[in-house]
Amino acid sequence: GLPAGDTARGAGLPSLFLYPEAPPSRDMARWPDCLRQCHSRVVAVAAKEACVVVPTVNVNCEWDQCDPATHQLLRALPSWGEGGGGLGRNHLIWDFNDAQDVKYRTDEAFFVKTSMNIDHYRPGFDVPFPLLP
Repeated sequence: GLPAGDTARGAGLPSLFLYPEAPPSRDMARWPDCLRQCHSRVVAVAAKEACVVVPTVNVNCEWDQCDPATHQLLRALPSWGEGGGGLGRNHLIWDFNDAQDVKYRTDEAFFVKTSMNIDHYRPGFDVPFPLLP
């Protein structure tokens, strides 16, 4: 089944909200624009209208060094608390860093991670994904 989330959001055509701020890291800066271009038909103008919300907080932890405030930055997003009591429901966090350990909490957000340590895997929330060349 699908991970826990607010199933009333995005009824009908699946929709995606991308925060307008560009990620601060060079390796993640192109990802939101790529999603906007590839999926322009389903991009929502407001987070509360979307099935999936993609934060632009830098979660990629360059050189295995994460911003110690990553979790606080995620929780400070206006949409993080909508429909989930501050738990990040309907948010998609994509971490393509090859470090096995998760260096921050993702609450109830969908979490896609390369090289995920099985000890950190949360059934119903996490999707291990191979690191592609």
